Amino acid sequence: MKKTFAPLYLTAILLSLALSSCEKVIEFNGDETENHMVMISKPQSDSPWKVRLTESRFFLSPDTIGTIKNAQISIEVNGRTPNNIITHQGNGVYDLGYTPQPGDTLTLRVTTPEKGTMMAGCRIPNRPVVSNISCTYDTSHYYDYYPDTVEVAGGRITVKLTIDDPADAVNYYMLRVSSANLNYNYNTDTYDTIRTHKNISVDDNVLFDMDATEEIFGFGTEDNYGDAVLFTDERINGQSHTILFDFWDQHLIGTIYVEVYTLSRDLYLYEKSLKATSQLDEFSILFAEPVQLYCNVTGGIGILGGSAVSKIPID
Repeated sequence: MKKTFAPLYLTAILLSLALSSCEKVIEFNGDETENHMVMISKPQSDSPWKVRLTESRFFLSPDTIGTIKNAQISIEVNGRTPNNIITHQGNGVYDLGYTPQPGDTLTLRVTTPEKGTMMAGCRIPNRPVVSNISCTYDTSHYYDYYPDTVEVAGGRITVKLTIDDPADAVNYYMLRVSSANLNYNYNTDTYDTIRTHKNISVDDNVLFDMDATEEIFGFGTEDNYGDAVLFTDERINGQSHTILFDFWDQHLIGTIYVEVYTLSRDLYLYEKSLKATSQLDEFSILFAEPVQLYCNVTGGIGILGGSAVSKIPID
């Protein structure tokens, strides 16, 4: 299958969610307004495999993003059709009735009467091997939200861990941090139980190139800072490499989870291009060329990419 970089103006839906040799760019000449089928699926080992099916929307169109409700869907696992039951959960989300395992090769095929067939494939990578985890807390800052009842502490958490990278394959990694605590959401008047930290900063001169200015003033580069940090094993192949990173938490309540992912190559490239779009401010978007998101779907646009995670709680 051909790899595709789909322009942002055709794939507004890709930003709402969040197989071989050559690459193709979807050309845009100013007249292209046709809707394309969009597949977003990121199967993770030991979790139910789901896909969201929508139609792309021309970036000047006032229409809402349409979901696909009449899709005929089939899957293959390691070249065979499993005994699965596919259910539509609403809003274009389908549960494919299968829980992937590391090493599984997955194929997903979607057909609609109006748009034809789109398909993609991926492989679920092995779980990352993580060891020697330790953390420290700097609680020198406090927020006294309710002085008569409770004082909520906030501080910077520094984590050190070791990734034992296997030498027999090219590996792609993603680092994230999440919390399971009671974080009040003013928009919905509810308490969230899981939230992702958006200010992870990795201090690592091996994985990331840093110049003197960044080291002196502590600025993060585009690659080593954000809500997800992505890197490959190009510089640590076959080695045990220790990573140091920190992030700010304004509650220090409940359990914090350090999440180390291995990604399929396609998912890694998709997440890298998606992250690049989020780093464009309004001024840059006005003068930049359209950002192109990596895709690996034929007959449509989108992504099918696999991952496996080691999730480590720190209390």
